[in-house]
Amino acid sequence: MNFHATGIDVSHWQGTPDFKKVKASGRNFVIVKLTNGLTTDAQAANNIKNAKAAGLDVGVYHFINALNVTQAREQADYFIKTVKQFLPLSYPVALDIEEFTVNGKPYYGSRGITSAQIRAIAQAWISAVLAAGFYVVLYTNKDWALNVLEIKKRPQEWGRVGIWYARYTGNAGVVDDVGELGRVAGIIQYSSTASVSGVSGNVDVDAAKYNYPAIIKAQGQNGYTKPPVIKSDTSGVLKMTKNGVYQLKTNGPEGVKVVSGNSAVAIVIPRKHRERDADYWFIVAVGDVGSECGIYVSGPGVDSFRAFIVRVVGK
Repeated sequence: MNFHATGIDVSHWQGTPDFKKVKASGRNFVIVKLTNGLTTDAQAANNIKNAKAAGLDVGVYHFINALNVTQAREQADYFIKTVKQFLPLSYPVALDIEEFTVNGKPYYGSRGITSAQIRAIAQAWISAVLAAGFYVVLYTNKDWALNVLEIKKRPQEWGRVGIWYARYTGNAGVVDDVGELGRVAGIIQYSSTASVSGVSGNVDVDAAKYNYPAIIKAQGQNGYTKPPVIKSDTSGVLKMTKNGVYQLKTNGPEGVKVVSGNSAVAIVIPRKHRERDADYWFIVAVGDVGSECGIYVSGPGVDSFRAFIVRVVGK
């Protein structure tokens, strides 16, 4: 699978990046650390503002340090409350769950927190953030993916979220995400020691396989309003005899328009009647036999699309 975009991820450790230079270097997106437990990253607001101003697509991530499901839900609530001031975001929001220490002791293993408990903690956070209308991805590395989160063994459990896969090969294209995870990782973090113009010192670099801005906007997530949908009850090729009349129905918001691609072949006459979300139109075939044209539909928030083709045929 080819990559759609490349980007970086940053936190306060990168200081104050010059995102205009990052953009000029060919990077398309940045994922910004927003929250850590119940605190906000010191550079998050500036990073998000400046990255957007530079024309980069922006996502954010939360570093979770919850020790149980109750704390995970508290952190999800804090994340949701914090992120609202930065919406909309055209890249996913991510849950970063990995090894850290609590009072000098490892989070996983010797503290007695099992992999099952960690999965429950992650799922509690994910469920709350998904329910709030966000596109969520899970950040993980190979060790945790296989041995703690068990992504490959539990496809149904993790099927609700995308994967942001940390795999430091130096080349995103050689990462065998499907083989290792049992599924495609939408984002590959392929180095943590890269040099990118506009960033002082080393920085994480990422490659994305999907057009996240288009997906997120179309689904009305991350603060975007879901665009209206217009449906035509006719598609394909409509065969009509010359001077024949056909009634078309469209469903959608008020203000839908239907036009002919060539009024010498077919004309459109509004029926001036609306039932709930339905409008009606008369299509009249006026062209010579063998001629054809497209019938196009558009409306508020919906770009014009060809609903069907009228082809004039003999008796």
